[in-house]
Amino acid sequence: MKYIIMCGGTYKEWDTPKQLIKICGEPIVARTIRLLRENGIDDIAISSNNRVFEQFGVPVLKHDNPFVSMPNNNPKGYWVDAFYPTEFPVCYLLGDVVFSSEAIATIVNTV
Repeated sequence: MKYIIMCGGTYKEWDTPKQLIKICGEPIVARTIRLLRENGIDDIAISSNNRVFEQFGVPVLKHDNPFVSMPNNNPKGYWVDAFYPTEFPVCYLLGDVVFSSEAIATIVNTV
């Protein structure tokens, strides 16, 4: 199972991506990565086009075209494949959510 932390967005109203806000001195996304690793998860990636997320030591999934829907609202295209891979089981986690250690343990043990 691959765990992908969703860190997309334009951050128009923030000076920094929300995922980088520090809680007890640790960026939210770093906390999620740490908690996943503490629960034995090593197959972790971040879904974002922002290079700032490369500092966290996990692969960053990127795409090259803007977010657009295809005709009939069919969101199929190579950006969907890059951000939402379907060739293997995936658990998506929102990157701006502060998960408790118990919540991550529950997610890992449920999936």
